[in-house]
Amino acid sequence: MTIINHGDQMFALTLARDVGIFDSLLEATKPLSVKDIADMKHLKDRYVQEILGSLSSGQIIELETSHDGTPKYFLSEAGKEVFGPGGIKQRTLLFNAVMACYGSVKECVYRDGPSSVRYGDELFYALDEMGKENLDQTISTLLKNSPELEQKLEKGISVAEFGSGTGGLVARMAEKFPNSKFTGSDIRPHLVEQMAALHGHIDNTNFSVLDICALPETIKEKFDFIFCKNVIHDLPLPEEALKGLRRYVQEPDGTVIFMDHCGAGNHQANVGDTEAAAYYSLSTFLCIPESFQRDDSIALGACSSRKQLSDFASQAQFDVTTIELDKHFALFHCKPLTT
Repeated sequence: MTIINHGDQMFALTLARDVGIFDSLLEATKPLSVKDIADMKHLKDRYVQEILGSLSSGQIIELETSHDGTPKYFLSEAGKEVFGPGGIKQRTLLFNAVMACYGSVKECVYRDGPSSVRYGDELFYALDEMGKENLDQTISTLLKNSPELEQKLEKGISVAEFGSGTGGLVARMAEKFPNSKFTGSDIRPHLVEQMAALHGHIDNTNFSVLDICALPETIKEKFDFIFCKNVIHDLPLPEEALKGLRRYVQEPDGTVIFMDHCGAGNHQANVGDTEAAAYYSLSTFLCIPESFQRDDSIALGACSSRKQLSDFASQAQFDVTTIELDKHFALFHCKPLTT
């Protein structure tokens, strides 16, 4: 019942974020009444009252009573930190992505139903907002776990990211290393158009529509460094994609790095792990439907095996080093094997 009650509260928390109630509490310098918040964000008082009831009952926000008996609501300093930029507020955007695809995914579960639901814009928006505060940290992780990469980037090499989404990570890297040339790519043309619109002003960038699972056999350009984050486990045939990247990386000194959600790869190892429970749930609605694009899809999911991903890279003719970043996330450093 605790889990169910918390799940119910997520609807109110998500709606409070979407309509601006959290913004009003973050901006406030004093406790606010229902009417104060409703007036600030042009909302109906009665809906605001009910939402605040959920948030205060669940102790997500604080409540005090004024001298005339009017309840006033506020976020503690700790609460403002949690729900501020880069905090829990962005993480709750994944709830919108799940709600948007729930009905479609439910049909996929049945044997006579469809198999796949492709990622929607709600998810790309969520990932973009969640990742904005962590771009430098991600770049630092890439550099720390790849000897000599920073020196090469500073000198000038060709770099490609596959599955760039809206391109925030590849654009930040391009700004940091102006002597290198960067290509951002995605399978969805509208995302590539967004990348170009957002980051086209950065001189050392270009953006292309590329399908990591069907890279052209004729190679116009090989890259010194290829990277992707949270992409491989979402692909229908990860091994084939890695074989494609193997063809596109320079030999013998090129590098491919992919960072992915993964872990022990079995339910027994995750019993009692609430983070794993969340990943399995999100994977049901997002990762599995995205990757189940064909009958022979592997459909790894977000809790796939680190060893399986490493084996896929080895079978794609890489010398792979697996670096566990946390229990559910790993970096795979791949160097092309030469015959």
